[in-house]
Amino acid sequence: MSKPQRPSNLWLDDGSLRDIFLSPCTREHWRRLLLLLEEYETEYRYNHEPAPTPPIDHIFSTHEYSQRLYIRLNGATVCCWFDHADQIELDVHPAEVRDEAQRHSVLDFVRRVAMSVGLPARISPEGQPDSPFFVFNPDGSISNGGG
Repeated sequence: MSKPQRPSNLWLDDGSLRDIFLSPCTREHWRRLLLLLEEYETEYRYNHEPAPTPPIDHIFSTHEYSQRLYIRLNGATVCCWFDHADQIELDVHPAEVRDEAQRHSVLDFVRRVAMSVGLPARISPEGQPDSPFFVFNPDGSISNGGG
């Protein structure tokens, strides 16, 4: 199988984010994600303040304040949102993905997320989960998404 071609606008800094979606998911998928993230440098923020990362059941039982988890990847930052229990959503700003090493780190991270969680991970233009640039499959394969 040949490697999919990377769309030329994947890392174009057009002012919008690149979203990474996995759905539909359950709390077990979220637990697998948090377990994987223990291998990375992360910072959890509750109400915009740093805090220890709580268990996923606690995160989804508390909705009165903002909750985000920031994952540091070779100088780029991926943000994990906890807005919907049935969908894992992460994002990265293309302006932070400046060189080939950072591009590789982000794409390898997305591949590892798909494999660890057990769901396809779609990397898409901001707010367009059905128009992915790529789909990273749980078996480690990658396909063009047409986005």
